[in-house]
Amino acid sequence: SGGSSTLDVIDTTTDTVSSRIAIGGDPGQAVIVGSRLYLANNGSTNFSIINTTTDTVIGTVSGFTAPFSPTVVGHHIYVGAVNAFNISTVSVIDTNTNINVASITTGDSPQYLSFVNNNIYAANVRGATVSIIDTTSLYSLLPNLTSFSTSASSGTYDTGDSLTITAH
Repeated sequence: SGGSSTLDVIDTTTDTVSSRIAIGGDPGQAVIVGSRLYLANNGSTNFSIINTTTDTVIGTVSGFTAPFSPTVVGHHIYVGAVNAFNISTVSVIDTNTNINVASITTGDSPQYLSFVNNNIYAANVRGATVSIIDTTSLYSLLPNLTSFSTSASSGTYDTGDSLTITAH
């Protein structure tokens, strides 16, 4: 619902509103990753994470200034900033942890993001430039796990198993 703090869910078989979800700000653009909808709250500094199966807010990701133009690349969401004076970064959400994991320097007010051939192209509205972000270099910005030890009797794990790792 434009200008409100709710998101309308449309039943596509009847073209009617089937439910209304309370969110953290003025709903803007959204992207879907699996069964989760990441909704940029333009009137806020966060994203609402919505379970599309249950139509409920299951979390938020904070740390943005006027989030805009979310773009999915693998398990990361790159986020620009709408009409944000003095904002010259694109933020990155890791959808495995739902944490804002990186801030990449760009030109002024990176609003419109597009993904092409491993690059994010960010149109920097204030300055009329385009920043090119190599998405394969994101991993150099993140912390590196160099080694770990475990008391488990086996050194192999099945997909979905969890392992507690403590950084020192």
